[in-house]
Amino acid sequence: DTAFPYLISFSFDMVLGRMQLTFSDVMDVMTFNPTAITIQDGSKAKFSFTLSDLSNTSTTSNGYTLTVIISPQDLLGIKLLPTVAKSQNSTWLTMQAFAIADIGGANVLSVINGKALRAQSYVSDVTPPQLQAFGLDLTIGLLSLSFSEAINLSSVIL
Repeated sequence: DTAFPYLISFSFDMVLGRMQLTFSDVMDVMTFNPTAITIQDGSKAKFSFTLSDLSNTSTTSNGYTLTVIISPQDLLGIKLLPTVAKSQNSTWLTMQAFAIADIGGANVLSVINGKALRAQSYVSDVTPPQLQAFGLDLTIGLLSLSFSEAINLSSVIL
């Protein structure tokens, strides 16, 4: 096999915190490196987020598709960016060659900034943050609220 493998498409699910990557060849799941993947807001990025090594794959066997579990920390980092992964049109991926190799050992072709790949499908996070805990200290007049995910502070009305 003399052809280098390449990424055909990807889907992005903000509810489950997952991506599914589809490749042109059978990929070696043991070579997956999430730090080579960046999610950005367009073909040429204004804002972007590179996954950390806390994100990983749930795929256990070699194949054409790979499911990436985005870590809670990485998902929070993506959600905090104003224009990244808010819709299918703002969910684009770049990938460095060391992201994964095929079963023959050939690295995947890079997907570079300026030629990023748009998500083929996208599931938005429509679940509102839930209040998980609160505390009230009347001595100093402090109300503490803890939510299930990051919130936009300017949206809080007390």
